[in-house]
Amino acid sequence: MNEPFLYKATSINIENMKQAYPELESRKDTIASVTKMEEENFFETLETGTQLLDGLISKYTSSKTIPGKDVFKLYDTFGFPVELTKEIAMEKGLSIDEEGFAAEQKIAQDKSRAAWSGSGEKDVTLYSKIQKEHGETLFKGYETF
Repeated sequence: MNEPFLYKATSINIENMKQAYPELESRKDTIASVTKMEEENFFETLETGTQLLDGLISKYTSSKTIPGKDVFKLYDTFGFPVELTKEIAMEKGLSIDEEGFAAEQKIAQDKSRAAWSGSGEKDVTLYSKIQKEHGETLFKGYETF
């Protein structure tokens, strides 16, 4: 498929689920619209990613392996699915460096965690203050009111 199509099925799903979720009926136009927009965005991602991947395939044809760093950049920067990168590369007789991709992903996760933990944010909610003062709350809702 080269154009959005899933949004057309939202009305069928809403019809099937409206008894359990009656609010779906009143929001069906919004649901279809958002679904279509997401599909259009995904197709743009695929187009951009496919062009970039074609360049990588040309670049690494002789080595037969696309480095994990490049696969991760496609994934992280452009949102191009790793599974699709692998599938297209295989069709062209190449493989991807999956270990290198995993290593790059871990580096990015570690950087993200370090940046967040160093942000100086602290839990200053009322619950946090009460918990520090009185300790954990024991849930007894199944035993008593």
